[in-house]
Amino acid sequence: MKIKQIVQRSKKTLALLLIFGFIPTQLLLAATADQGLEGKAGKTGKGLSSWIDDQLGEGFEVGGIQINPRFRGEYSLDDNVLLEQGDGKGDSIFREIPGIEIIVPIQQHLITVDYEAEFEQFMKLPRENDENQYFKSEINLSFNKLYINLGDDITHTSSRSGTTFTKRSPRFENTAFVQAGYTFNRFTVESGYESFYRSFDNSSQNRLDLHTHKFTESIFFDLTEKVQTFVEYSITDFSYRNDTRDAFSNKILAGVTGDLFPKTSVYAKFGYENLEVQNSKDGNNFISQIGVIYTPFARTSIDAGYLRSQEQSTFSNTTIYKQDLLFLTVNQGITQKLSASASFYYINQDYETVNRFGAAGFIGDRDDDLITVDTKLVYEFTDWVSADVRYQYNRRSSNAAVFDYNNSIVTVGFTLTA
Repeated sequence: MKIKQIVQRSKKTLALLLIFGFIPTQLLLAATADQGLEGKAGKTGKGLSSWIDDQLGEGFEVGGIQINPRFRGEYSLDDNVLLEQGDGKGDSIFREIPGIEIIVPIQQHLITVDYEAEFEQFMKLPRENDENQYFKSEINLSFNKLYINLGDDITHTSSRSGTTFTKRSPRFENTAFVQAGYTFNRFTVESGYESFYRSFDNSSQNRLDLHTHKFTESIFFDLTEKVQTFVEYSITDFSYRNDTRDAFSNKILAGVTGDLFPKTSVYAKFGYENLEVQNSKDGNNFISQIGVIYTPFARTSIDAGYLRSQEQSTFSNTTIYKQDLLFLTVNQGITQKLSASASFYYINQDYETVNRFGAAGFIGDRDDDLITVDTKLVYEFTDWVSADVRYQYNRRSSNAAVFDYNNSIVTVGFTLTA
């Protein structure tokens, strides 16, 4: 490892720790000053160190406002950073992830704001270095039988998640929503609107810039105290910078959710979607989502499910693909402080339109199978300090062989929460 890289990373980590510590430190001093603590025993009979032990892990409360800062550090060994076919390029990756959550209760209403930054440093491939930022705000208003929820999520990231790209794709994303519901007797009627905007930083990907408008109407009925049925109808307009990819969706679903059996919670909905795509094959498919959470013992939970959906494609001239996803997650508490989890995911992506342009040397109807195995061991030293080790294996097998890859990642990390 080069000395210059070590120094640069150390400076950045120190700066993040200072930033992370500044706000809670100032609030701590203000709060302890009010209690007569200021580093020595006051009227409460507690010193500053005792007050810190009491508060860490539960955030800081100032004037009724809850402030929860956090920091996570990670070191990963990735054997195929670029997700290439065959022998990929491996690298060591350092990540610093500071964040802060602010919760403002106003009588029965609630305002929540959350910000997180992620700094990634690659030792061998510095061109992959990146800084990702996430901001989320939400307002929850409750008026007896009426409720209104508003929210806004802003992201600037190069993560592959949410696209079908293999390479990193720097982009800006914004999701804004408003939701209102009214409850009478055992019925709840709910209306919602969601706007999603995505803009890629690279000019070569600008044709995939997207703005969607989604309107949803739902009716819920309480079968019992713990079980609810519902019917949901939504329409979504997909508007791309390249308008030949524009689409319009009509979707209707019905389902049930709740504790149907002892120790077992179920969420299931089934329906049909008509997706009209301009200048391309329409997507008309049955869609569904099924999830079961089983808790046989106090420290054990099993989460399994299946999801079938239609997704927007970012591959060449293709516009949509059908996705079938199976997952299984087991969480196990080993001791009071030690816990483990293991997850398995299988995904099939069947592209509905034929790639005609020979992108990546492939012409035809693309079909991908993806497998992920994810295991994690977590040890909680205190309520506010934990450490973990994680292993993740990813594999994609495609009839367009150029997209095949295998990827193993080992990560060790620690988390501080106040």
